[in-house]
Amino acid sequence: MSIPKGWVVLRTVPSSPEASVLGAFLEQNGVPVHLEQLGELPGLECGAMVAVPGNLLHRAQWLTAEQHISEEELADLAVGLPRSEAEK
Repeated sequence: MSIPKGWVVLRTVPSSPEASVLGAFLEQNGVPVHLEQLGELPGLECGAMVAVPGNLLHRAQWLTAEQHISEEELADLAVGLPRSEAEK
C-alpha cells in the first residue's frame, strides 16, 4: 500500500469503479481522495481503497453517512457530468 503520509483509509469497496464513484462524490464536496486498487494484477483485483486526508476524515464520514446517493446521481457521476449539468 502506498497511502500518502497523513491520509487514512475511509473505506474499502468491492471494485475500482465503485471507488471512483465514491471518490468523485467526495471530491465534488471538497474532500480530496487517493484511490488504490487492491491486488497486484489488473483484472484480478480484490477491491479498492478510498483514502482521505486525516484532517478531513470526519467530514468524509459525515458525507458518506448522511448523503444517500440516488441511482440517478451515481449514473451522472459515472459518465462524468458536472454537478450543475446533472441538476438541470
